[in-house]
Amino acid sequence: MNVSYINPFIESVHEIFESMFHSEPVRGNIHSTMGCLDNDLINATISLHGSVSGVVVLALPVETSLVLVNRLLSLDIREVDENVMDGVGELTNIVAGAAKSRLPKEDDIPLTLGIPEVFRNDDESQPLPGAEKWVVIPFDSECGAFAIWVALGAGS
Repeated sequence: MNVSYINPFIESVHEIFESMFHSEPVRGNIHSTMGCLDNDLINATISLHGSVSGVVVLALPVETSLVLVNRLLSLDIREVDENVMDGVGELTNIVAGAAKSRLPKEDDIPLTLGIPEVFRNDDESQPLPGAEKWVVIPFDSECGAFAIWVALGAGS
């Protein structure tokens, strides 16, 4: 996968975590994998269409989701509820929106984001739709660990 599709997400995560959560994320080793998420995660997928097309996933352990959403909404939620699911969707939209402005563009082809779809996989690993191969960008922060999964390519 083209590095110009990966770096915008790394830069966006750093910008958003530092400004919104006052936390400096530390990137782990980027690797590729088949599209299957581990269990006990809150995941949000968002599609991109245009000069770049594909899917991006924000994959958060439950504990990280709770910390981030509580900071985002100034609440004290202790179990996953609709606020947590909505908050993870909104965070995914913020990260993808910030990355969108950094992705390569062609003048005549607009780049649009889809609506985040949030789901939880509790008991077993969850296959992801779309690409067979994903680039996984793991992060750690004082808010907890999380990862961005990217499957993007040149669009139409």
